[in-house]
Amino acid sequence: FLPRIFLRRKEFTPIGTVSMNIYFHAGAGELARHGDAPLLTVADGQAFSDGHFDHHGHVWSTDGSLLATTQQLVWYKE
Repeated sequence: FLPRIFLRRKEFTPIGTVSMNIYFHAGAGELARHGDAPLLTVADGQAFSDGHFDHHGHVWSTDGSLLATTQQLVWYKE
């Protein structure tokens, strides 16, 4: 996912990942069946403050199956 701060600021902002979790909701068989078909993704950020922001993402197959979710805490330079 594109870091959310890149959508909020016009100038380049240095960033770094503080923590990241990825949760797979599909097994190896479902991922293999999906193959290289397109993915549907949704990303959202809830808060930007004190040089940090959160980032949440969902990855769906085109048939509507949730494949993975992710959470990330990101530091950005003020």
